[in-house]
Amino acid sequence: MLMKLLPFVHQKAFETCPFSATETTPTVLSIPLLELYARGQVEWVTFEWMHVECFPNLIKLACLLPQKEDNLRSRISKFLLSVSECFGESYVTCIMLPVFLTAVGDDADFTFFPTSIHSRIKGLRPRSAVADRLSA
Repeated sequence: MLMKLLPFVHQKAFETCPFSATETTPTVLSIPLLELYARGQVEWVTFEWMHVECFPNLIKLACLLPQKEDNLRSRISKFLLSVSECFGESYVTCIMLPVFLTAVGDDADFTFFPTSIHSRIKGLRPRSAVADRLSA
């Protein structure tokens, strides 16, 4: 279902972009656009949904799955690959990577995130010594 929704989420993210059209490309996110977003001067809720709501919930789901649920893990991986293809390399490097690095307990660069959402992303860190060891 998420795979079918992804093109609509992608389209809506660009349609609701609060920055001028000359600063964006119609299909992928650029570094200058992510820099504008990181300033946090305007909200871009439809764009934030993916990395503030969707990714954290997928991470939590993947952590709860028993080992025999490889089929679902594979579908999650395919979805994440589709997200990277849809939003582009800058999104993968500047947004996705920091979210997933944080979730496994590594340090991440939050340069391209507004300060208002730093705590929500940092909240993905493993919360116990056992969870920290499992994430390594």
